[in-house]
Amino acid sequence: MKKIILAWGVFALLFGYGCGEQSKVASGKTLVKINNYKITEGDLNFLTGANPRASLYLATPANRQQVLDSLVEKELLYQSAIKEGLNKVSEVKAQMDYNNREILAKVRLEAAVNEEAKKYYDSHKDEFEQVKIATILIRFKGKKKEEAQNVAQQLRSRLAAGEAFAVVAKETSEDALTKERGGDLGWVTRNDVGMSRRGLAPLVNAAFLMKQGEISNPIAIEDGIFILTVTDGPSMKPFEEVKGPIAFRLREETKKTLLQQLKEKSKIQYFENGKN
Repeated sequence: MKKIILAWGVFALLFGYGCGEQSKVASGKTLVKINNYKITEGDLNFLTGANPRASLYLATPANRQQVLDSLVEKELLYQSAIKEGLNKVSEVKAQMDYNNREILAKVRLEAAVNEEAKKYYDSHKDEFEQVKIATILIRFKGKKKEEAQNVAQQLRSRLAAGEAFAVVAKETSEDALTKERGGDLGWVTRNDVGMSRRGLAPLVNAAFLMKQGEISNPIAIEDGIFILTVTDGPSMKPFEEVKGPIAFRLREETKKTLLQQLKEKSKIQYFENGKN
């Protein structure tokens, strides 16, 4: 079902993509030539840039060929329409004008949203600071808490004596998800929602107080006792990586504020329904 939805998204994008006069993004290797019009790698890159999920669809040769075939068909129809003078028909010109307005309106809003997203990113750096951590887990299940605490202290002593964290984690950790990766839990942020949902917020809090390579004291949570180390960072998540979620959060408020500003600067008159 997801593949079907993605495919429809790609083809919806194709039918909003301009053909005819050679595209400004047409660059790189020529993939298809229809009369004097070229479809290039740059055109496909434009599609994936406009819809990053499209890159997944275009990753397979069969899907890539399907997209190229669709672009060819669209260009053939476009060239035929121009030859027949359909672009000069008043109704068509009105539709083209309407479409241009829709595109420019969307671009204007996107510019405002991206600007606000960057401001938010720059003023909330703590929110996007990240560290990479590895952990060893000793579960309470099947043993007394005192026993688990003793095991954790013994492992902490081994690590403090210089044994490699990844080696000890593979040998002793009871976390099936990270054990074979040497305890690697990946990157976490200060307010990491995923970690909080798993009840691991105390690990995050401890990690941001530690230096890279430092070994924590045993940290008890509901299921067991963790020992952690910071393997990389702290560093900032790149803006491009978090721009989407930030923009999603700010979109409605940004739109409301922008439209209010534009209305205050404009003269708007309604001539029906008594609104003026």
